[in-house]
Amino acid sequence: MHKHKHHNPLTQWIRKEPYERAELREWLASAPLLVAVSGGADSMALFHCLVAFRAGECGLDRPFGLTVGHVEHGLRGAESLADAAFVKAAAEKQGVPFLSESVDVAAACAATGESVEMTARRLRREALVRMTVRCGAKAIALAHTMDDQAELFFLRIGRGSSLRGIAGMTLLSDANTPEAPGLKLLRPFLHERHADLCELMRDWEKSWREDATNAGDDALRNRVRHHLMPAFETIFGPSAVRVLTRMQTVFAAEADVLEAEADARLAQTDALEALRAEAIAQVPPALARTVVVRWLHTRQCPPPLLSFRVVESVRRLLSEGGNGVIELGGGYAVRIAHGLARLQVGAYGCAVPDACVPSPAPFVLHEGLLDPANGLSAAPTDTVVRPPRVPPQTRPLVCTVSATALADVPVLLRPVQRADRIRPIGGKGHYAVWDLLADFDIPAEERSRIAVLARVESHDVLWLPGYGVAEAVAARTPGEPLWLLTLS
Repeated sequence: MHKHKHHNPLTQWIRKEPYERAELREWLASAPLLVAVSGGADSMALFHCLVAFRAGECGLDRPFGLTVGHVEHGLRGAESLADAAFVKAAAEKQGVPFLSESVDVAAACAATGESVEMTARRLRREALVRMTVRCGAKAIALAHTMDDQAELFFLRIGRGSSLRGIAGMTLLSDANTPEAPGLKLLRPFLHERHADLCELMRDWEKSWREDATNAGDDALRNRVRHHLMPAFETIFGPSAVRVLTRMQTVFAAEADVLEAEADARLAQTDALEALRAEAIAQVPPALARTVVVRWLHTRQCPPPLLSFRVVESVRRLLSEGGNGVIELGGGYAVRIAHGLARLQVGAYGCAVPDACVPSPAPFVLHEGLLDPANGLSAAPTDTVVRPPRVPPQTRPLVCTVSATALADVPVLLRPVQRADRIRPIGGKGHYAVWDLLADFDIPAEERSRIAVLARVESHDVLWLPGYGVAEAVAARTPGEPLWLLTLS
């Protein structure tokens, strides 16, 4: 990789292909950066390359806008503290500000049941984000290499990942963290091998720290690194890792196309809070799975929970019109009922609705009607609206009723009662509203919070929001006066 002692892989790489990497170069050259440095060979190489790059390639007398961030995980005692001291000394020698945080990975593992590796990664990322807020950095430079990218491919294949998942990491991505809006993640070493970076460090006569835990086989990634990767290169040759990571670039481009199409379908079907079956109707399974993944991303579902098995189960159940609950893990699940999927966090798949506030007195529908407590409004319309059936927690909910059938009929907006019944349009008889709500998988203790429009001093429900209107008040005659009711 290197030709002489003053070779800087960042400079050579960016100059070689300036068009493909122009945006990354601008971030490296101008934005205030936090470089994550553990003390290992890869991160120390990135630190020294950034110092040289910003002083040489950018013509700066000092590494302007560069801060070193180090996270101490509390797992290796004195050795871990020595790593922090080593990184701090290296930063001070180059005149670069140094920030550090200590996190308690062991305690977090005990509390969540996560693996040490997953917990350390999460806490490390959170600590680095806090450091960017402290120093005003707009991006975090990470020292992931081509080897890390290839290992991630095998890890995600083993767990059953999507096309986007096996495509791996990207050179430039959004951190997607509310604590630091617009924060970027930069990975300029995704084109470099770990062995080459170690050779560069020796060539530059720079030292680094070795983490003793990397030598063991306790962590799954270590087993992939120590056994699977050498076997892969032995069978397919020394260029196999580079070929694999080039394939991942192709996978990423193909995932971009699928995700753009999936986002368009979600926008067309207004599937933000809940995913409707029509969003995946009559599309190839690969696109339907991408729609499911993109929808779950909008609901802030953690990406590690989205295995191929989970996503395919959601797609199949929703497309086939089935009802059920698909556990994702980590307290998350997708609840599917009546052609609608909702993300469940905690005990129930349906959000707990605000309790319906009973109307203070009977009223008759009229133009301009507004119930501030529940958001019920009425307006004349000449169009019959037949919305799909959705859980009654969904907002807004609308329906069309006959103004003639409801002329001078006093009604109440009130919570469901156990004796309530409704004869829906086309129904052969009356249905118990309490049982209909059970079909929506609404727990019994929450059903009495749901609003219905009912006759005064009667258990006859005229409108069960999210389900339908009663036969008695349905719009029937073309041209007849209609009311559009909205519950927001």
